[in-house]
Amino acid sequence: EVLARVAQSCVRDWAAVRAVGVGAPGAIEGDAITGCANLFRGARFPVPLAALVAARLHGKRIVLVNDADAAALAERWVGAARGFERAAVLTLGTGVGCGLFLGGDAPLRDVEAGHASVGGPDGRPCPCGARGCLEAYAAAPAIVRAYG
Repeated sequence: EVLARVAQSCVRDWAAVRAVGVGAPGAIEGDAITGCANLFRGARFPVPLAALVAARLHGKRIVLVNDADAAALAERWVGAARGFERAAVLTLGTGVGCGLFLGGDAPLRDVEAGHASVGGPDGRPCPCGARGCLEAYAAAPAIVRAYG
């Protein structure tokens, strides 16, 4: 119910809203999160997030995309990447995401920049279980640990 109140408070005419976009971390297939390397420990995938949100928003159509891809789409439509065929948008938060355009209207899928190895096999441990991932150095929790 809180989700419905917040969503409805964002627009003047809720009845005119045909769809709601939801950006979520992890791998997205259709209406579900199919995996997430560093969040949702113990979750059973796939997580039918679009259906769960639609139930709270009284059947509105839900468009589910990776959160970094959503940020990249926004930058491409109205932000710093507008007018560029090729663009990369990095998102830094609890993880590191990347929305990447190499031509075309949609970002490449499954770009897991946060899990690119930058520290090697002896690097910092990453929440995904590997070592040396970019996320272990550049995500908000890593920055807080290093400089907080």
